[in-house]
Amino acid sequence: MYRRGIEPSKIAGVCGAAVTTVRYHLQVAAKADPGLRGEHAAAVPLKVPSETALQRMHDLVSFFRVEGRLPAAHAKSSTEQTLASWLYRRRRANLDIEQTRNQARALLDSRIESVTALVRSRQRITELRDQLVAAERDDKRAYVQATRDGWSADELKKLGLEPSAVKRRRTAKRSAGPEQGTDQGTNQEAASPTGEQQPLQSTPR
Repeated sequence: MYRRGIEPSKIAGVCGAAVTTVRYHLQVAAKADPGLRGEHAAAVPLKVPSETALQRMHDLVSFFRVEGRLPAAHAKSSTEQTLASWLYRRRRANLDIEQTRNQARALLDSRIESVTALVRSRQRITELRDQLVAAERDDKRAYVQATRDGWSADELKKLGLEPSAVKRRRTAKRSAGPEQGTDQGTNQEAASPTGEQQPLQSTPR
C-alpha cells in the first residue's frame, strides 16, 4: 500500500495497527529496498486545486504586484488579512512531515552505519591481537619442544629459528638505532655554534 502512495497513517487505520508500528516496518523495508521511498513519492496523487484556491492565488499575485510585498496578518484591511491567513495555511500544508522524518531517519542511519563500521573494525583488531597472542604462545611451546628433541639454540639460530622474544628485541633495537644516532649527532652539533667539534684546551699546570 505504501508503494502505491498511501500514507502510513491511512495504512495503520486499514490494518488496525499503531502508526509507529507501521513506520517501523516501513523503515526496515526501505533499508532492504532503497527505491521504496521514491516509488511512494511518485505514486502520491497530485491534488488538483479548487476554484477557490485558484482565485486566492490570483488575488495574491495581484496584491504582490501592486503592493510589492506579501499580505500581513495584522493588516487593517480584512481582504489582506484573508490573503495572509490563506497563504499561511498553504505554507503549512506544503510542509511534508513524513518527508522530513524520512530525511532525519536517513541522516541517523548514515551516522549509525559509520559507528557500526568503527565498532566492527575495533572488534577485528581485538580478534587479531588475541590470535597473535595465541600464535606466540604456540611458537614458544614449539621452540621448547624442539630443544627437548635435541636441537641446540645455536643450531636453531643458524636455521633462522631464534626465540620470538629475541627477534622482537632485535627488531626494536634496529628501529630505535637511527633515532638514537641522530640524537647523539644533534647533541654534538649543539655543543658548538658552528657545528664543529671544539678542540680540547689543556689546563696549565
